[in-house]
Amino acid sequence: MFKIFENIIKLIFPCKCILCGKIVDEKDSLCKDCWEKIRFIEKPYCSKCCAPLEFKISDDDLCANCLKNEPLYIKSRSALIYNHYVAKILFKFKFYDQVQLKYFLAKNMVNHSKDIIDKIDIFIPVPLHKKRLKFRKYNQSLLLANEIAKITNKKVLHNFLFKNENTKPQVTLKQKDRTKNLKNKFSINSKYLNNIKDFQNLNFAIVDDVMTTGSTINECTKELNKNGIKNVYAITFAKTRL
Repeated sequence: MFKIFENIIKLIFPCKCILCGKIVDEKDSLCKDCWEKIRFIEKPYCSKCCAPLEFKISDDDLCANCLKNEPLYIKSRSALIYNHYVAKILFKFKFYDQVQLKYFLAKNMVNHSKDIIDKIDIFIPVPLHKKRLKFRKYNQSLLLANEIAKITNKKVLHNFLFKNENTKPQVTLKQKDRTKNLKNKFSINSKYLNNIKDFQNLNFAIVDDVMTTGSTINECTKELNKNGIKNVYAITFAKTRL
């Protein structure tokens, strides 16, 4: 009976591709043509930041960027290479209130971070400044962190970090200016500082939608490290090729 009712609902309100709008079988999915427009990150990739590599030498291979300036976090994992089509998905998610896309994003983030996901005790989102949050209405990183925590049955602390200055959007800046823009702009919420020792031996994962230069996640990691939290990982939906 339930299956019949479900099929009737699908006829009235068919599932549509989250990119092009074609009718698809699964909710919050892509059609065959759109699947071919995105590229998942597969091995070989940098063991640190997950940037795709041309060939593999060892399991501990680092990309040129990580060899030059090794990130503070232990490892980062991303599901997809950032391109025009991935950008369209994220734009809908971040700016057009299509928050239901969190299911598609979070599922793929979990599937492509399996080598670190079991280690994680606490997920924390990259915070938005209160002015940006008021304008945006929601923090997309928090939505992803909450959904990942549900899938993995782990804990999320939505306000562990906060942003203490409303900086210029990273997307508007050149690579060399991104770190400077965010330097010392993240802090641990004072409510957690009194018992910070309770968190120092736990494994944290910082959650964000996309990693470009890694400056945002690195600055968040720096604040955690400064307060004795050394086991820091990162999970994002997409990774930009530099």
